[in-house]
Amino acid sequence: MKGLTKREKRICAVLCNAIIIALELVSGLICTIEIGASQFQYYTQDSNYFAMIVAILFLVFALRGGHDKPLPDWLILLRYMATCLLSVTFLVVIFILCPPYGLNGYRIGLLSGAQTFEHLLCPVLSFLSLFLFEDTPKFKYATLFALIPTLLYAAVVLPLNAARLLHGPYPFLYIYEQPWWQSVIFAIVIPSIAYMVSFFLLLALKKRKPKA
Repeated sequence: MKGLTKREKRICAVLCNAIIIALELVSGLICTIEIGASQFQYYTQDSNYFAMIVAILFLVFALRGGHDKPLPDWLILLRYMATCLLSVTFLVVIFILCPPYGLNGYRIGLLSGAQTFEHLLCPVLSFLSLFLFEDTPKFKYATLFALIPTLLYAAVVLPLNAARLLHGPYPFLYIYEQPWWQSVIFAIVIPSIAYMVSFFLLLALKKRKPKA
């Protein structure tokens, strides 16, 4: 953010990540009470728990190293990856899951229970923190690293759905309840969204002005 020193940006990033942890703890508690261990079948839950763990690591290293010590490159990469995952969750909810149900779909998907934290607040806050206050990942293949969790999720849930050991949990994974070509399209579209998010987010980070 223009006008802030490196120290001030680090403080803002620490505050943002602390808030992310608090929000994720609340949403995790709600989901644990409501659906228990079955929550881990959802991409949303997996990405949000990943983001919480990374935010905790961010606090540990940022507070331990002070405001002037650079963060490890691997941690910067993880924060970028976490933000990519949360952004994919946000975009899939906005453009794929909510539209079939109209305004009520957006109300439920963005403004009800744990979904308020997981689908809206945490993705937005993670993006703002990364873009405004944090460092750009230096890894050459950062965009591909960010794509790995999405591909791993697909590699698990698709075979389980094909074997009828799991139903969904998302409508676009109901491979026996929709034409085969729809399943193929979604199998291409979702990873493509994940890659485009990682690509354009990294591009935006690289175009920022250097830290003060």
